[in-house]
Amino acid sequence: MDISILPADMYIVVNKTVLQENDSKILTMLYQPIIGIGAVNLYLTLCLDLDKNEFMSEENSHHHLMTNMRMRLSDIVIAREKLEAIGLIKSYFKEGEDVNTYIYEIFSPLSAHEIFSHPILNIVLYNNVGKKEYERLINRFKVPRINYGSYKDITKNFNEVFDSVPGTVFENESRNIKSIHKLKPEIESTIDFDMLISILPSGLLSKNTFRKDEKELIQNISYIYNIDTEEMKGIIINSVNDKHNIDKTLLRKNARNYYQFENNGKLPSLIYQKQPEYLRNPVGNDSKRAKMIYTFETVSPYNFLRGKYNGAKPTERDLNLVESLMVDSGLKPAVVNVLIDYVMKINNKKLTKNFVETIAGQWKRLNIETAEDAMNEAEKECKKKKMVKEKSSVRTYKKEETNLPEWFNKEIKEEKNSKEEEEEIKNLFKNFIWWEGENMIKAKEIINEKKNKNLTDLEIEYFKANKNPEFKKFTDSINLNDKILMKYTSSLMQCFNEKENCKNCKGLENCKNEVNGCFYKPIIVDGNINFEHKTCKYKNKMLHDIEYVKNGYLFEVSKEVRNANLRNIYTDDKKRNELYRWINRFMIDYKSGKQCKGLYLSGNFGSGKSYLVSAMINELVKDGYKGALIYYPEFLRSLKASFGKDFDEQFNYVKKSDLLLIDDIGAENISAWSRDEILGPIIQYRMDEKLPTFFTSNLSIEELEVHLSESKDKIDKIKAKRIIERIKFITDDLKLISNNNRK
Repeated sequence: MDISILPADMYIVVNKTVLQENDSKILTMLYQPIIGIGAVNLYLTLCLDLDKNEFMSEENSHHHLMTNMRMRLSDIVIAREKLEAIGLIKSYFKEGEDVNTYIYEIFSPLSAHEIFSHPILNIVLYNNVGKKEYERLINRFKVPRINYGSYKDITKNFNEVFDSVPGTVFENESRNIKSIHKLKPEIESTIDFDMLISILPSGLLSKNTFRKDEKELIQNISYIYNIDTEEMKGIIINSVNDKHNIDKTLLRKNARNYYQFENNGKLPSLIYQKQPEYLRNPVGNDSKRAKMIYTFETVSPYNFLRGKYNGAKPTERDLNLVESLMVDSGLKPAVVNVLIDYVMKINNKKLTKNFVETIAGQWKRLNIETAEDAMNEAEKECKKKKMVKEKSSVRTYKKEETNLPEWFNKEIKEEKNSKEEEEEIKNLFKNFIWWEGENMIKAKEIINEKKNKNLTDLEIEYFKANKNPEFKKFTDSINLNDKILMKYTSSLMQCFNEKENCKNCKGLENCKNEVNGCFYKPIIVDGNINFEHKTCKYKNKMLHDIEYVKNGYLFEVSKEVRNANLRNIYTDDKKRNELYRWINRFMIDYKSGKQCKGLYLSGNFGSGKSYLVSAMINELVKDGYKGALIYYPEFLRSLKASFGKDFDEQFNYVKKSDLLLIDDIGAENISAWSRDEILGPIIQYRMDEKLPTFFTSNLSIEELEVHLSESKDKIDKIKAKRIIERIKFITDDLKLISNNNRK
């Protein structure tokens, strides 16, 4: 609601909370980087208005605020809106005869833990202050962890200290006592569910589809993958099962595939996130358990799961499951890692969906956020199972005990190689050193770091592969340590070989790669390496053509027009600036659902009229809109030569298309039939249905009127004028006089 505020308008401050001493520190250090000093200043000024009366201030004018804060009223309004958006105040408005009155309710700031845990505030704070300052803030508010293992809990409970008292009947007024009230920022939904339901095909979904859980999932997915309502429609349509319900697993998969397609194969960073600093254990303990905790905290769920696959890419099913743990259950990265480790150890290295989700639900209810708490909970479950098995049979007990996580026993000793194994490894690496200057790794260092003989095979395989100088060039270009790269030798070899295959490829029919039309490529994420399939130029062209087959109709337009792209437009000519602005505005408005006029674009031969309009329509066709590009003279000739069904199909498709370009109107041989039976009905229909129509011509709109009036049969100025009036009604008239780019 937009309200015009005046300096004379009055306001009252109402205190809805109990402000604490630590609040000012949180406001200055954590809120100010997000909302700015002006908003913090306004909040503190409103709080000071409460000095005389702790609960409600006297009535003041906004001029009072302007004077005290030395700020313009417009800047105060902006600051107030920031406070509203972040949950520090709520504003109410009442219209008066002379002046209006406002009520500003004050709420407490969130705690440091709540801010650092918030999925959006935490990210905004990090982006605003940078990594170094963010880490300083984390350390400033971090509570030191104390090991209570050697202590006994001797705390007395209430009944042990106080005697019981007889019950007394009196009215409890506690509801009126002030307490701390906070407002979490309300994140506006990117999904308009009313609109979504209205644009989905009728009968596609059951009546009870959009329950709270489904809406929450759709909202979460839309936020993570930056998907709007229109885009979500297509994803949902492809995620409906036989019972007319949304398949949640399929929904996540389709959303992820859509995101990857739109972002050149990249995935959002969710499953690549590591445990937040403030939820990590202090470093320093060298115990086996501490090392496990450190691993859980410093490795992303994706890379942790990949480690379980011995460096290979995890299956789509397991990635979906891990993603759902973070999206649906809201588990922290380290907790997800513990869950993966725990389940795979007690469940024969299998991540059974129902089993995993059951544990995840329990941990969510227990509000488990740290690796240590997750491990403790897993150990409790193991102990319970152990006790049950002990009671039933010794045999079952022993079987269960072997399935305990390796970190369950706190006294596990570090395993060392025998002298014979050490000697064997030394012989294997007798002459084995890397040749890369500063990165030289001698055998002794490898022995100290790699105590698993299986890993030596990886190292030897990597060493052999690098004897190929071209492969060596390829791995050098990745700029990662050899110790990291050697874990992925087979994947790197695939990337290298497929890259070589692409050099001499002539088309999709000759593709030698594992996935037709794609090549395997390494991607660096957080200092680690991932791999993804990228589509080649031939595949991209095929996808482009498929998109046109689905959404586009092309009739006798040139190859240049067909492939027109906004990224390739010529921007140095200032004469085109007005047209560029028009195109940009049209695309924004049209995508937002506004009713938009089309364009009548006239100009000299070779100025790029057709290319520019076609590029815009091509871009919208890629987004799923139906578009038709017709070279008008040839279109008329084709219609005249056709009859029956073919005529109706062509004519109706053009007439009813979401977007229509009639290219080079005025270049045709005019007849009463082409004007009155073809052009007139097309324009009339599109005007009635409010469908954007675009015309390009070498004739001005006045010259086109003359052209349309002079048919072979007779001069008919009235009919021509009627058509021109409709063209003017549905289009903006622009001219493009520029250099001939076809020379």
